[in-house]
Amino acid sequence: MNKLLYRAAIYLLTIACFLAMIDCSKALAKHPVKDQPFAKLKASQWRSLGPGLKGDSQENFPAEAWWEAFNDPNLNTLMDQALSGNLTIKQALENIYTAQQIAKTYRAPLLPTVSTAPQYTWQQYGQHQFVFPLHGRTYQTFITPLTTTYEVDFLGKNRATYQSALKGVDVARYQYEATKILLASNVVTTYVNVSKFRHMEKLAQAQVETSQKLLKHSQKLLELGQATIFDIQNSQLVLDQANVDLSLLSGNRQVAENQLEALLGKEPTSNTLPPITHWDAFQLKSRFLTGIPSELVTRRPDVAIAEAQLEAARLNVEAARRALLPSINLLGTTGLNAIGIQHLLRATSLSNLLISSISQPIFTGGRLRAEVNLRKSKYRLLLSEYQNTLVNAFTDVENNLAQLQANNEAYQEIQNQTASITDIAAKEKAKMEAGISSAPLWLVRESQRITYEKALAQQKAQLMIDYVGLSKALGGGF
Repeated sequence: MNKLLYRAAIYLLTIACFLAMIDCSKALAKHPVKDQPFAKLKASQWRSLGPGLKGDSQENFPAEAWWEAFNDPNLNTLMDQALSGNLTIKQALENIYTAQQIAKTYRAPLLPTVSTAPQYTWQQYGQHQFVFPLHGRTYQTFITPLTTTYEVDFLGKNRATYQSALKGVDVARYQYEATKILLASNVVTTYVNVSKFRHMEKLAQAQVETSQKLLKHSQKLLELGQATIFDIQNSQLVLDQANVDLSLLSGNRQVAENQLEALLGKEPTSNTLPPITHWDAFQLKSRFLTGIPSELVTRRPDVAIAEAQLEAARLNVEAARRALLPSINLLGTTGLNAIGIQHLLRATSLSNLLISSISQPIFTGGRLRAEVNLRKSKYRLLLSEYQNTLVNAFTDVENNLAQLQANNEAYQEIQNQTASITDIAAKEKAKMEAGISSAPLWLVRESQRITYEKALAQQKAQLMIDYVGLSKALGGGF
């Protein structure tokens, strides 16, 4: 009877262990951890998809390579170099790998632990060690155990902890996406500024030359008695200001080039900038969206990060609650044990051991209950942060839309003014060449035209940067 009960207990424990292993395998298949730190996570994989959205099927879905909207091959090449060479991007990829390894450490308790520790013992008995004479006798003991331990996670405590760690992997991936979007926006903005400053530097040089010509004409008119000292001083002031503007633009251009090289992961002294498109070849989008679906805001990486952190906190609460409940542990050992090597490889030397235990915390000084309350508090805090992230996301998009619209209107106005002053300057030049008007008047109009060209370039750059800001606010283009 005792043998039957013993065998029944063995069979039941074996079946329980087998079922637990199946459940564990399902959990691992459903939540694998793959070492793919360089894999790109598409926005359509984010769990923060709005109702009714089907990923890339949306017409206004954020484009991953949103900078290609500028139709600039040089910019596309530069962006590829930045995404492969930028040090911050490499750190973000390493963080993904680190999070994956952490998740693997939490996956380990879902699987049995198998170990072996072969042991050889040689012993010689002393004369007075026993009451019966064994003096001088020696023994050689050989043990080759194979030990398996497993915690039956029937309450799902370990599984909840592992799933929480998987959310940590998601957070690292979303942070990589956020880093990539920030890098792309910084690269495009700096690239635009480099081209703008180069263009404005040439305009400033032309304005210096025009101011020098105007000063010389004013000096000649002074000699003829047709100008005053005040005219000379005014012309000199214009020339001095033009030289100051040229120096400032030259310094700004150098700083922007250094920043661009740093974004590529290069030293600013390397002087290896790739080709930069000429300013006049830059294309603005023909139209800017004013009605953008609010669901697109939920595609932002910071929203996805907040959501993944919130889900991880919820799973941590579940794990803390289940730690209050009993846990079942299985321990099995099998191996060859023998005294004397001549008996080691015999079937009769095989020994087996199976131990099952159940443990239930009774008194822990309130530690486990405090852990539950602590994780609940963390969850409530992250819920508040998640809601705040959504509010900030919508505000960011609305602000960028308003700024983009206002600067677009200003650009159109400055463009009209520039066209008007350009036409006036051209007419004055024609009059001067025909002998109808004097050179100083044309030089004044030409200086004004250059001033408007500089203002137009500044506004065009601001409009392009506004587009970059809106793309960033929407989580990577639209």
